[in-house]
Amino acid sequence: MKKTQYGLVAVLAMLVGLGGGIVLGHDEPGSKGSGGTDSKQEKVLPPSILDGNRLEEDVTTQNVIRANKFELVDKKGKIRAVLGLSPEGEPRLALADPAGQILAALSIEIDPKYPDEKFPKMRFFDKAGKVRNEIGLNRYGDPTMVLYHEGGRTLASLTGDHKIGTEWILGDEDGRPRVVLNINQAGTHLSFFDEAGKARTMVGLKQDGSPSLVFSDEKMKNRVVLGYVDSMITKKKSKEKQTASSLALFDKDGKVLWKAP
Repeated sequence: MKKTQYGLVAVLAMLVGLGGGIVLGHDEPGSKGSGGTDSKQEKVLPPSILDGNRLEEDVTTQNVIRANKFELVDKKGKIRAVLGLSPEGEPRLALADPAGQILAALSIEIDPKYPDEKFPKMRFFDKAGKVRNEIGLNRYGDPTMVLYHEGGRTLASLTGDHKIGTEWILGDEDGRPRVVLNINQAGTHLSFFDEAGKARTMVGLKQDGSPSLVFSDEKMKNRVVLGYVDSMITKKKSKEKQTASSLALFDKDGKVLWKAP
């Protein structure tokens, strides 16, 4: 074969190769690029801690970093988080909004009555800087949670004490307890209080499951008792015990007006 023929063959081979590349580079029918629809739904990846951030390849990684204080700033140079020590020398992490207002804080607290006792606590603040919610552990390691009114009064609290049991308290706008639920060794009891802090209605189950319902007057004297009670006479010991179906009515002096059975 002549040299000119060899040259023509080489040119044709090159053109074929380019043509093949162009064809492979086209979008296949049905793909997004061709305006078609995917046969499979696009997979949505879960959010990542790296979303919106790129790892800096030229930053040196250290195994241990020691400092008294760390500050996290945003793109505008605003401090958004601080990890440091409180005035008492205990660790504390504070999170703030762009204006610098602290909205959440996690810290180790010291019990004023027992300086050697330390316990964790998390606080959430409103825009005015007032604590509205606290979650933590007491000195015994029991969990606690408190909700506060904007005026600083307690709206609700939930505690789990190792001795008393579980206690749930709901307060009014003045912080006075109005509903209290107790679960302990004595059973389960739900009490309703008036504005003077007097228990007026009590519903409960004793440890053996015996139910009771008690209505009291403003002097906390029982006026109506339905169900199981140790004594039908208020504030007086008696061996008399009533069944779950018993009902008794009392006067203001605690005397029985009527009872059945």
